[in-house]
Amino acid sequence: MTNFMDRMVSPGIWDAGVIVVWVLVAAMIVLLAVLAYRALAGGGRNLVEQGRGGPPAGSDAVSVLEQRYARGEIDDEEFERRRAALAGKRQ
Repeated sequence: MTNFMDRMVSPGIWDAGVIVVWVLVAAMIVLLAVLAYRALAGGGRNLVEQGRGGPPAGSDAVSVLEQRYARGEIDDEEFERRRAALAGKRQ
């Protein structure tokens, strides 16, 4: 009976290990919840804003063309040629 009472007063090494495991499990649950929230809330939208994705949803071709020109992806001639082609396509 003395061993049981001593164990209740001062935790052993296994008790500390169990606490560490539960802290890790709780951290994993929080991490998964954050990742699920970001996936469901449209977290991939940030890639477009940083310029690593495609054009933003709902933008028209001229604004995408202007963005590419502003970033230096196309030169003056290419910009004018494509803008004229888009203007002819709309008419």
